[in-house]
Amino acid sequence: MSKDGESGGVPVSGDLMATNGRGEAAAPEPLSGATNGGEDAPAPVAIKPYLRGALSFDPTVQTFVIKGRWGFSKADYDSGDPLRVSPFEFKYTSSSSSGGGGGGEESSCPPSTGELKGHIAVRQEGKASQLRVAEHGLHLAFTPLEADGGRFEAKGSGYNKFGKFLLEGAAWRAAAGDNPSDSPEAAAAAGFEVELHKS
Repeated sequence: MSKDGESGGVPVSGDLMATNGRGEAAAPEPLSGATNGGEDAPAPVAIKPYLRGALSFDPTVQTFVIKGRWGFSKADYDSGDPLRVSPFEFKYTSSSSSGGGGGGEESSCPPSTGELKGHIAVRQEGKASQLRVAEHGLHLAFTPLEADGGRFEAKGSGYNKFGKFLLEGAAWRAAAGDNPSDSPEAAAAAGFEVELHKS
């Protein structure tokens, strides 16, 4: 899943700037009429990485964890192709309760706001190993969309070596049947399903 350059906090292909030989940025060539007998050149396709995983309280580290997989697009993610999908993991370093009833950390899932740290794995062209890219300054907030706390809107931000990014998506309570292989116990342990779009 390697790409060169950068856009929206993730690598993309293509040179970002040309120079005129004096180290100055050269004026861009006009796109209109550049190709196909006068037809306009197609606009570049925006890359919007898609992340999906499970949010739950991990008693072994005593914090909330979001762990799952991501692709450079939802189509990449949905393909299930191991060459187009890689793992990610975010751990909360601080959080505020969403007020979901007392009785332990698990009952306050998902946190209403929080700071996180984590990483994404990026596949390197021609290499079996994946590059571990740290995600910094991660902030994520969940706003209830339903009175019973079954679904939340997710918004956040962060940055990595490729640049700054925004996060938008949703979280919903995991339930038996979300995945045919899930037992009720596995669904309960998963806590919430989370999907996020990076831009």
